Amino acid sequence: MTITVYGSYRSTCTKRVLTTLHEKGLKFEFQPIDLSKGEQKDPKYLEEKQPFGVIPVLVDDGFQIYGE
Repeated sequence: MTITVYGSYRSTCTKRVLTTLHEKGLKFEFQPIDLSKGEQKDPKYLEEKQPFGVIPVLVDDGFQIYGE
């Protein structure tokens, strides 16, 4: 089982997800999204990860969870 979190360390919502994963002792990969460069609005990100262009996105064995 591989968990990947796409987000920004500056994002409160991303911090909540990372904190929860740490507290549960789950291993995960973090893929930073640079909000200052608008990476969350990149067409590839919008198509593959989050159609509304927000963070964070959690992917667990192909199953995606995101807000909005």
